[in-house]
Amino acid sequence: QSLRPRKIAIYLPESFEWVILSSGVVAINDVVKISNPELFADSIDYMSWEQYFTELLEELTKGSDFMRYSKGKLPDYYNQEKIEKEIMETIKGMDFS
Repeated sequence: QSLRPRKIAIYLPESFEWVILSSGVVAINDVVKISNPELFADSIDYMSWEQYFTELLEELTKGSDFMRYSKGKLPDYYNQEKIEKEIMETIKGMDFS
């Protein structure tokens, strides 16, 4: 039995919500809110950047029934093949094919 080297990649995004926001599948007028969260995620309001990105994504999608984000259940919008592809392309260095 021969040993084959395995490719292992570690991807440590700020949060799943950050990946969604970074993908562009949700319109965000001020991209600095995701590129420089330290300017907006005050520790008085947020225990983590994940909380900040979750609130931001919920706020940006609250006006849309089909896109409204919730940690409880991912809306079908995000499971569409085209949308999934755009989100996955945000994760650099990974081959999901």
